[in-house]
Amino acid sequence: DAFTIYHLGERSSSERHLDALTLLEHVTVVSDVKEARTHLARILEEKGDIEYSGRVLTRRDSERLAGHARRFVDYVARHLPS
Repeated sequence: DAFTIYHLGERSSSERHLDALTLLEHVTVVSDVKEARTHLARILEEKGDIEYSGRVLTRRDSERLAGHARRFVDYVARHLPS
């Protein structure tokens, strides 16, 4: 939300988390927004899969997901004022 509010003046108000991906694509003032979208998509897909399937994360899954989360947060941090 902070990223899209800063760059677009709006946040996703949708009940569907995946709609945040569409809003993210509208940010055109920063480079490589596809990088952020890729990481956020992986996080949200995994969240949905776990939530609706009841699947339990393995250690490897958790580490992979944490990596996507770190890269997404790092990307956002680089494109917001300090």
